[in-house]
Amino acid sequence: MKSSKLISIISIIILFTVLYACNSNPKSKLIGTWKAETVDVKFDEQVASPEMIRQVGLENKQVFFKIQNDSAMLLYIDAKSEPQSLFWFLDEASGSISYAYKQDDLSPIGLGKLVDNKIISESSTPLGTIKTTFTKE
Repeated sequence: MKSSKLISIISIIILFTVLYACNSNPKSKLIGTWKAETVDVKFDEQVASPEMIRQVGLENKQVFFKIQNDSAMLLYIDAKSEPQSLFWFLDEASGSISYAYKQDDLSPIGLGKLVDNKIISESSTPLGTIKTTFTKE
């Protein structure tokens, strides 16, 4: 009787250890829907009007993406748009996330960096910079 209880307890401990190991993979933590939490637009106001800056911020706030598994993601420009099917990659050492239209693309596009369970995306344009912070729903 005692040995069957001991075997059961050991089996449960092993099961939880295996489940924890499977879920501790950095890629598995990214699976889900990511929406723009904040958008910070810093454009040269001598070149871009305040209305244009506001519009760029609003458009970027509508972007979201769904990471489906360890390689596939869907990118939405807004809630009404058809998604673009993409492949994503994580550089675990730097936390950098990138995507490509083909899985074997040798020059993927930078999406952002994973920092404190958020994805920080920064881009430069001729008018200035846009910094978007995505959070997982």
